Amino acid sequence: MKQFLRRSPELWLIMPVFMFMAVFYAYPLLNMLAGSFEGDEGGFTLAEYRAIFDSDLYLRVFLRSLEISFWVTLISLLISYPFAYFAVYSKYTLLLFGVVAMSMWLGIIIRSYGWMGVLGDGGVLNYFIGFLTEDTSTWLYNRSAVVIGMVHILMPYMVLPLFAVMRSIPDNVLMASKSLGARNFYTFLKIYVPLSMPGILAGCLLVFIQSIGFYVTPALIGGRSEVMIAQLIELQVRDLLNWPFASALAATLLVITAVSLLICSRFVPLKLLWGGR
Repeated sequence: MKQFLRRSPELWLIMPVFMFMAVFYAYPLLNMLAGSFEGDEGGFTLAEYRAIFDSDLYLRVFLRSLEISFWVTLISLLISYPFAYFAVYSKYTLLLFGVVAMSMWLGIIIRSYGWMGVLGDGGVLNYFIGFLTEDTSTWLYNRSAVVIGMVHILMPYMVLPLFAVMRSIPDNVLMASKSLGARNFYTFLKIYVPLSMPGILAGCLLVFIQSIGFYVTPALIGGRSEVMIAQLIELQVRDLLNWPFASALAATLLVITAVSLLICSRFVPLKLLWGGR
């Protein structure tokens, strides 16, 4: 070991990071995985995983989490792409970038409670709708409220990668396309969008992965009908004290996240995130 470190002295620089990751990330993760296979008497068992896949309730929660994450990612992309495009080529770039950064300074709980004030019975939305119609039913405690709140919270994680990649796209490539007779829409669709694909991929991955395990916003404005997987894990740990089953749920969520990454890499290579070709 000493000889290896002498041959590669730069490894000393990453040893603190390696030790930190091993103690505070790898060990808890392995401990969680081991706990998911632990039976009542301490032996090995797959009962917790069978309980997940044998129950329609738990499968519906996983499917609901995936569906909400998909819509949050898609809506975030549809809003963030034109916003980032305008921010890159606008003279108000710093102002727009500052608005996105400032939205991340507020805590998730504060922003979620803010949406409760907007979407609630006496909220701003119902106040304006009351001028147009007598139907002022609550907009809270449903899937739409969850998606709206999560899009607001996670959209900066879509904007920032898009903004960084769009700024690096050379103008001469776009000018060359136009000089060869390509129309603006064709240049945008065939040249600009593929060049911005690393930002699209990075933003979608960041938003989707965070959405799957999101807890605060669905718990506050989603209600009991829109329970997501993180809420189910919290229920098993805090109320039922069923640590093995909670570990199995978390391990299943980890596998779903890894599979999502693999599926995404089939369409767009992950090496594009680091500028590869």
